[in-house]
Amino acid sequence: MKPSLPITAALLLPLCAIAKDTEIRVIGAKSISEGELLSALAGRLDHIRNNPATPPRAADAAFLIEQTLHNAGFNQATLYWKILSPELIQIRIEEGPRDLLGSIEVLGIPNKHLYETLVDLFKLRPSQRATGFSDIPLEEGDDEEGMALMQRQMQSLGFYHSKISVASRTNNPDTGKVDFVIKIDSGPMAVIAPPQLEGQMAPGTREALTSVTGQPASTANLNLLRSKVEQTYQNEGFLRAEVRMRLDAWDNQVRPQFTVTEGEQLILHDIRIAGTEKTNPERITIRLQDLKGVPIDGNLARDRISDLVSTGAFSSVRTDLENVAPGQVDALITIAEADARGISTHVGFDSYEGALVGAGYYDRNLWGRILNLSSGFEASQRSLLGEVSISDPWIRGSDLSGKVRLFANTRDNEGYDVLRMGLEGGVVWPITEAYDLEASIGWSYNHLTEDGLFPSELGETSYQNPFIRLSQKLDHRDNPVLPTKGWHIETPLELGAAIGNESSSYAKLGVESSYHHPIGSGGQLSLGFRNHLLIPLSGADRLPIDLRLFNGGARSVRSFRERELGPWSYTGYPVGGQASWVANVEYSQLIAGPMRAVAFVDAGGLTRKWEDFGFDDPKIAIGLGLRLDLPIGPVRFEYGHNLTRDGHDPSGTFHFAIGTAF
Repeated sequence: MKPSLPITAALLLPLCAIAKDTEIRVIGAKSISEGELLSALAGRLDHIRNNPATPPRAADAAFLIEQTLHNAGFNQATLYWKILSPELIQIRIEEGPRDLLGSIEVLGIPNKHLYETLVDLFKLRPSQRATGFSDIPLEEGDDEEGMALMQRQMQSLGFYHSKISVASRTNNPDTGKVDFVIKIDSGPMAVIAPPQLEGQMAPGTREALTSVTGQPASTANLNLLRSKVEQTYQNEGFLRAEVRMRLDAWDNQVRPQFTVTEGEQLILHDIRIAGTEKTNPERITIRLQDLKGVPIDGNLARDRISDLVSTGAFSSVRTDLENVAPGQVDALITIAEADARGISTHVGFDSYEGALVGAGYYDRNLWGRILNLSSGFEASQRSLLGEVSISDPWIRGSDLSGKVRLFANTRDNEGYDVLRMGLEGGVVWPITEAYDLEASIGWSYNHLTEDGLFPSELGETSYQNPFIRLSQKLDHRDNPVLPTKGWHIETPLELGAAIGNESSSYAKLGVESSYHHPIGSGGQLSLGFRNHLLIPLSGADRLPIDLRLFNGGARSVRSFRERELGPWSYTGYPVGGQASWVANVEYSQLIAGPMRAVAFVDAGGLTRKWEDFGFDDPKIAIGLGLRLDLPIGPVRFEYGHNLTRDGHDPSGTFHFAIGTAF
């Protein structure tokens, strides 16, 4: 038998051969290196590198590199490929000029915010390709794509007949940048015509349909209208209603046409709670009890679930509906309990209080009954406060919330010191989303010590102070902590007594209001007014100084230090009065991020006797400031200059404070 070595070697030879990667060599590029080009293509050339060089693969490589050059702004680049060996493809580039996006000017749009939005939309497509290259490259068709995005933005605002065109396109040969001037003719704004609906109307649907009639036919308004219509059906238990909206447009009007398929009205049969370990489930079911046996009110149900989460006792709440009979469902509410206990600390500074520090302990689910325990202390350079409180978010499952508080407080005021300790409790009744009633009752023991004031100016120095307070508030602000629009009005009333060696009774009443309105791009106008009266009802006419009204400071007339506007003693200390008023006008402008610049005018007065109340001889301040808007409220640094300086009045005062001025 002849040896078979040659045959075996012939079969093994191809298997032993090592395949070599095909190299792609790029020459001729001047502005972009070979490495930049190949790295921008990432793995898109792998199918060429992993196979022998052929004309189709060389053409593919040239095409991919050409697209990359176009994306980089080389719209006139020409490429030539050549196969130098089975493992080498050479691509020669003639770059031509590079187009880069230059300045963008928009004509016909006076609104600064809309102007900036339209500019950003015009350069959106080229900006997305800028990664890896300097400047912003401009590719053929970018201007048409940018104008199309601008057109959609204008239409979303209700300008359905707006016309957008390139007024000029200027090439700068030295820089390669192309400057655009875009002309926009907005045309008339389309408005929403009276909507029409096919199907059975739910209660409130007619009001929802007419709520935006005559308003701009913007995407936001049309989406709001659809949401309102859907909500009216969900509030009546039609949780699976299908609401379809079609738009009929003519001239300068858009008529929404609704077609509604209600589906089945669902009644809540029972509620089951799962996931509770520490929490008494009855505290949850009692809050939801009024949802049972009636058609499900989707809006009310969402509010009640939101109430559960806002207590801080739960990290999440999930609701699942289970069909139990035709038209009837059970709700399975699965909760995840949060770590409801903890310790909190805080530090701060106030131009009147000075440096302050505090610490506390809290339990958001006390005794497993979703009660909120809060205890702690706060110390500043003027005062020391210790308190313990327990609050109930819903008393016996109702809308009423309640709170009891035990406290002790010492404070060093100008001219006297005070020790106050007591107990108070109150309830809040939210009658509507914007209208609240609040009532509280309390008692405190107060001891005053002279520190510059004569005893005769202090009034009673050791007395008990029982009181009843009532207040109603109508609040239409978008955010009570950082309001940007809307208004509110509050009318507090307090009836109380000072029981000591000389006892007396009194009534405190007042009105507090504010109005906020956005102006232009980042501007805001705010107005405020407050008026309070302290009326002695019986006994001594001169009430204890700690019950009197004071004026001046970071939240009133800002040319004065805290409490230092008004009557003074012979020894040079404020003694308060029985009638005060403050009016504020403020304009703020957004600078950058949360930072705002503020200009303000304050006016106010304080009289010893409430019978002498009037608006004559006001104290007036003008001032400037900087404000940092944070979730906890604005952090304010302001200076108020006194325009009506008299006697020992200051020429002006700096203030550093947290919270709104009014």
